[in-house]
Amino acid sequence: MTTYWAARFLVAAELERRRYHVRLSDENTPGFDLSVTTATGERFFVDVKGLAAAGTPWLGPMKPPRENLFYILVFVGADRNDDHFSFCHSPNGMC
Repeated sequence: MTTYWAARFLVAAELERRRYHVRLSDENTPGFDLSVTTATGERFFVDVKGLAAAGTPWLGPMKPPRENLFYILVFVGADRNDDHFSFCHSPNGMC
């Protein structure tokens, strides 16, 4: 499994654990990796960025500002206990 897919599944699993409903987007869907719905029906989108080794940049070019887009950064460790999550909400395009 690639870091990309491992990161997407880790984020989706954590959001589901927290009672969000998560749909994985098609790999070629531009702009986001996950579509997430809250218990009250609000919807937001997540762009997942995965990293498996230190020294690699997290983000490529930022997407155009979008009120309901979040970035979740995942360090995918060799062991589950080494995984780390960070998030950024960027309606103005800056994290």
